Amino acid sequence: MKRAETWSVFDNILAVVGTAAIITALFYSAHSNAQEGHSPEHQMAHGAYHQLYDGIMRPDAKNASCCSNQDCAPTEAKWDSVRKRWTALKSGQWVDIPANKIVPREQVPDGLSAEAHLCAPPPSWSAYSPDEVFCFIEPGGGT
Repeated sequence: MKRAETWSVFDNILAVVGTAAIITALFYSAHSNAQEGHSPEHQMAHGAYHQLYDGIMRPDAKNASCCSNQDCAPTEAKWDSVRKRWTALKSGQWVDIPANKIVPREQVPDGLSAEAHLCAPPPSWSAYSPDEVFCFIEPGGGT
């Protein structure tokens, strides 16, 4: 084999190995996001407010935090005046918010008070029902 052919074979092998490494990295990145259960958009929204979520405790379980890593993010919410309750968008589905999951206004940091926030496990977590809510912050609910 001539020197140019040797380099050509080496270049081809290097290209195949490099492509395989990139595909593997992308697969594991997507797989870890899927295991986390929340969409990349949810994770980015959570990151913007993470320090404000830290320390908010669940109204229904005083010793449990609302937020565990990626549980909370801004959401759309609407007040149902007939049923006298909030509903919020969780992973593309509207869920009822139990009254005992609403964080009291005096415990909501100012930076979270303008919009609704939902702290909930993703539907893919089989340990919880798809409608499970840890905490809900009403829009306009800050001090």
